Amino acid sequence: MNKKELFKKVEGRLYNYKNLELQINNLELDIEQENGLFGENSEEIPKKRMERLGEWLPNNTVLTPHLGELGRLLALPVKNIAQSLLDAADICTYNKEIVVVMKDARTIVAHGDRRYINVSGNEGMATAGSGDVLSGIIAALMAAGKEPFEAACTGCFVHGLAGDAATEKIGSASVMAGSLLDMFPAVLHSNRVQRPFYHS
Repeated sequence: MNKKELFKKVEGRLYNYKNLELQINNLELDIEQENGLFGENSEEIPKKRMERLGEWLPNNTVLTPHLGELGRLLALPVKNIAQSLLDAADICTYNKEIVVVMKDARTIVAHGDRRYINVSGNEGMATAGSGDVLSGIIAALMAAGKEPFEAACTGCFVHGLAGDAATEKIGSASVMAGSLLDMFPAVLHSNRVQRPFYHS
């Protein structure tokens, strides 16, 4: 499959997501599966790319890119994004209907003029499948009725707490995605989960 064919396939999938808007209220999307999103048009400015996403995706979509995926999405060098995550968040929220979870050592959740910087978690969570666990938590919270931005903030915080609990129990070098899942029952019943998760 060449790049042009890949782009058409991805664009078709996103068109289908947009058509689902009347049937679903919220959508959580792992952005890795849309890395072919803009085809060969690498010169398109980042804000224009976010505007185009709004044409393809339902309102209240939550995207969960790590910085490498975010760099490909915005056509910006990862080092530039890493040096100024809040500036990158401003670009991401050019489309005010999409929630973006910028996964990093201190994950930032951005939606409109709202920002949340997550303070839970540790280096042991940089392991295969950890991001998939986070996507699943956010999707579950949305399915349970939480507003997308709140679900994303809560999901990041709980995900990080599970990582901290796993590291305390088995050490950061031994943490795997399954370790995070094992910690959820205790974490969800802890007092720390009752704290506010974000500020408008």
